[in-house]
Amino acid sequence: MSTPVTETAEFYHQLRLLVRADLPLPDCLLQVGRHVRRRSFRKAVVSIGERTAQGESFGELLQEYPQHFSRFHAQLLRLGEESGTLPEMLDVVARFARYQQLIGTSLREAIAYPLLVSHVACIAFLITCVSLAPQLLDFMQDLPQASDDLYGEVSGSPPWLTLQILQFCGVVADHRDLMLGLYAVFACYSVWLFLPFPASRRAVLHVARLLPGSWRIAHSATSARICSMWGTFIERGVPAPESLDLVAHLTDHGGTTRALSQAAEDVRGGADIADALEGQPLLDRLITLAFRHTPEDRLAEELVKLGELFDQRVALASRAVARAWIVWAFLGCCLLVGGVTIAVFLPFYQFLQWINLVNYL
Repeated sequence: MSTPVTETAEFYHQLRLLVRADLPLPDCLLQVGRHVRRRSFRKAVVSIGERTAQGESFGELLQEYPQHFSRFHAQLLRLGEESGTLPEMLDVVARFARYQQLIGTSLREAIAYPLLVSHVACIAFLITCVSLAPQLLDFMQDLPQASDDLYGEVSGSPPWLTLQILQFCGVVADHRDLMLGLYAVFACYSVWLFLPFPASRRAVLHVARLLPGSWRIAHSATSARICSMWGTFIERGVPAPESLDLVAHLTDHGGTTRALSQAAEDVRGGADIADALEGQPLLDRLITLAFRHTPEDRLAEELVKLGELFDQRVALASRAVARAWIVWAFLGCCLLVGGVTIAVFLPFYQFLQWINLVNYL
């Protein structure tokens, strides 16, 4: 079973604090592992700690537990271990995991009420279709037809819209098993979205990407990772082309990866790094400005600060997307509830009018 992102983020945070205190990595893992709540996750962390004490690679061991650690996090930490920047990489991963948790929580809170209203509307519609509409349709079709002559344009037959709605309800009732099965799938999917699993969190984020402005979350999160990792590599003295390649390799956004790789090729060809970055429109202009106007001895520090700025933008963008979701979900619920209300009550209203006409005739 996958480990919730909340526990993973807390694990990275605690491990980062212990590693920064210059404690041996195996001891850090064993200490953190003993305080992990979930048994399977605790066993995995303790096993990794014991195997790292025997000389195995920490980053490679993480990849053996994909149910607990994402592939991207494992790649980052493996590279941090190989380059001697493990504390800095743990800082990057811990911050990124916490923002993933924040975004997922905000979006789930935003979709809770619209989903509840949708379920109530679906249940009311299914009950009407299965239990009430077929009986009413049979009753209306068995009544004698009234004369059209006395009332001119007023038809003595049941209203057309009423018949169409009731016939549609009849089709739903005839296929009740299929409809109930589809609703059960919808209900299970709704519950799954709120479970603390990485896959459900990714599904919520995928839905959120359909909303206006959601691209800002991905763009800011990617820029934050670029700045944090790049600042770490520069601080360790990694040359610009190699650091660009490393950052490109560790970025999980296809367009940004290609842009960084192309910038690295331009730098190898003799281009200035600021000019190479400026030629890539997918990269945030703030990064280009940092390289163009910041002294070299302060560049690593400036990139770390930029990473924190982009982290703040992620939080702001996630709240904006959550508000947009609420607005769109409210409008959708209004349409859904309005449609169900019309489907349920309009036939009865027109049916009563028609009954009064028949009785009068």
